[in-house]
Amino acid sequence: RPGASAFSLLEVLVVVAIVAALIAVLLPALAGTMRAEARVRCLANLHQIGLAFRLYADDHDGLPPDQEALDTWDVLLTDYLAEDRFFLCPSDDAGLDEMFGNSYAWRDDYTVDEPGASLANRSLLTLSRTDLVLVFDAEAGWHGEGSVNAATVDAAAKSWDAEAFLE
Repeated sequence: RPGASAFSLLEVLVVVAIVAALIAVLLPALAGTMRAEARVRCLANLHQIGLAFRLYADDHDGLPPDQEALDTWDVLLTDYLAEDRFFLCPSDDAGLDEMFGNSYAWRDDYTVDEPGASLANRSLLTLSRTDLVLVFDAEAGWHGEGSVNAATVDAAAKSWDAEAFLE
């Protein structure tokens, strides 16, 4: 048509190149944001699990779930959580939730052979150290190299340096 303007092939290619460059610049930032969001959701899950431990202890004379119980700790805590999704870490790329129904580990799963470190038969409500770790990522590094998310006896959740966490 006379008088109608159209884009030339060169103009279209320039616009496509600019859009591709913008996408290339923004994708790494978006990936970082998604990792941060997963870390925050994990910390929120751990906080809820920490609160569930406290509620369970309130109902059981201050004691945490019994290591000798027929049900696992996460099953015993389900009555104190609104949803089962709290047991799934959004960064669980090992598929532990699918294998075991839980992405997190409880300290007494690892202190069975160390009676002094175990919380078995010790009241959570009277512990002098509320910074003792209760529950944590089942695998270190889900939220960045050398970090572990964990919740303490007072239900505070935070990211720990993996080396400091293991001390």
